[in-house]
Amino acid sequence: MGPEGFSSLSSILYHIYLPLRVALVEKFGAFKPTYTDFGPIRHRAFATAEMSAGGDAISAKRILLGNNDVTLGMSLPTESMTHNYRNAQAYETWFTHEGSGIFKSQSI
Repeated sequence: MGPEGFSSLSSILYHIYLPLRVALVEKFGAFKPTYTDFGPIRHRAFATAEMSAGGDAISAKRILLGNNDVTLGMSLPTESMTHNYRNAQAYETWFTHEGSGIFKSQSI
């Protein structure tokens, strides 16, 4: 299924369990951050070890850099998520560098 439903190329989604019903929709903040122009691309080092930790993976997320097409951010969560999360504005890729967790998805 594409981002616009079954409007063009699509695939069949198989579910282990029935899809969850939406019980609550909330805004998690601005989905389009503002950027400062630092000139041409060059090597950068980010002091991410000094970032403040806290909250779940979504509320702890901090955007490091980006443009109109893509953002790169990280989070240092200290709590498990007690709810399901879906970003309706963009695609996301999650990478765990340290620690462990369980990633639950609606599809196999």
